[in-house]
Order: sequence, then structure tokens, then C-alpha cells
Amino acid sequence: VAGIDEVCEDLMAHACTDALAAGGVAPDMVDAIYVCPNPPWLNTPPSHCVVADLVGIPRGVAGATINVACTGLIEAIRIALYDLTVGDAKFVLVVGGNAMGPIAQKRLPFARGSDRGIFGDGAGAILLERDPGGGSWTVQRYDYPEHWARIVHPFDDHRTIVKPPLTNRVR
Repeated sequence: VAGIDEVCEDLMAHACTDALAAGGVAPDMVDAIYVCPNPPWLNTPPSHCVVADLVGIPRGVAGATINVACTGLIEAIRIALYDLTVGDAKFVLVVGGNAMGPIAQKRLPFARGSDRGIFGDGAGAILLERDPGGGSWTVQRYDYPEHWARIVHPFDDHRTIVKPPLTNRVR
């Protein structure tokens, strides 16, 4: 749970430090870092720069802040796997975090310190390593609901069904 003065980047830095320690990898061995904050602390500098600095990863490594809410981590893993497969990186950190609790604590006069857990504050990091034997990896996204035809636009008086633009090739 985030403290009152902690932001998402702080939680993600802790998760990255734990992942590096668990993998026995020093911060200067990381070739790329992809972060998915919700919400990001600032628009600039990007969150991946802030987290890399907090963790001690040298400046200039590849990275990006992927800010697409819930599916950000899947997209970050896909990009990381590309880096590993083509040989651009040996170690890649992917981290996602959520720190809505401190925002609620500061903006909701009725919020208590124990309420922060309700917002799901936390972060998780994945340390990926390239397989020296090679091989290609594939990540497929299946983030459409199984019953997508039942999604109804809530603001339409005629209860129009909202359907994503799918082709026959999408499962």
C-alpha cells in the first residue's frame, strides 16, 4: 500500500529492486526498462526515467512509459520480448503499478489511512532474460470480452450495441 507521500513510481522502483535481487542481476546489467504507471506522477520526465534513476539503472538504457491503463503490462511485455528476440537486450525489466490511494487520501475528506488498500495500491516487476539458445517468442493479445456483442453503450437512448472493429481472423 502506498504511503501518503508515495507515488506510483516509488512503488514500481521497490518492485524493480526486488525483481533484480531475486534474479541476481545488478542494475547496471539492465538493457531496457518498460513501465506502466497508473497514474503517472508527471508527464515529464517519463516514468521509466524516474524509476530507472530510483533503481540505479544507468541513464541511456532503452525504455518507455506505456500509459494505457490495464493492458499496459501486456503491451510492455510484448515490446520487451521483441528486444530480447532480436538481440537488442539481454535483461529487460517490465513493471506495472497502481497508486490511487494517495490521490484519494489527499482529495477525499472522508478517506482514512486504512482505505488505501481499497484502491489496490501496489506494483509488480518482471525481469526477463534473453535465452542464449535463441528461439522466437510470440505474445497474442486477447483483451476483448468473450461476449463482446453484449456490450451496450450506456449513454445511448436506443441502447446501441458497441462492437469493436473485429475481423474474422481475430479470436
